Amino acid sequence: MIGSKAVRQILYSLRKEAEQVLGKNLVDIFLFGSYARGDFTMESDIDILIVVNKSLTREEKNKMSSIISALSLENEVVIAYVIYEKEFFDNVGSPLILNVKEEGVKV
Repeated sequence: MIGSKAVRQILYSLRKEAEQVLGKNLVDIFLFGSYARGDFTMESDIDILIVVNKSLTREEKNKMSSIISALSLENEVVIAYVIYEKEFFDNVGSPLILNVKEEGVKV
């Protein structure tokens, strides 16, 4: 299990690297799930939702996957992530999106 201080550092690194890869295409990054609620356990993963203006290119997807995989391995924690376009995030009422809008924490 990693503590909230380590999670903050992971999120800071993720934000910084995502900004470099995605530039102005990056809209927001949200932490959700048990770490956002504060009820995480030893088995908890870090749940991330990334909002972008437009679909990522294959290269951008690969770079983001590599960044998140590296952070996961370096910190010995599973980082689960999804990437949605802003229009979809704003207009679709899926349970996941509603959950993120309700309990998510902007990174």
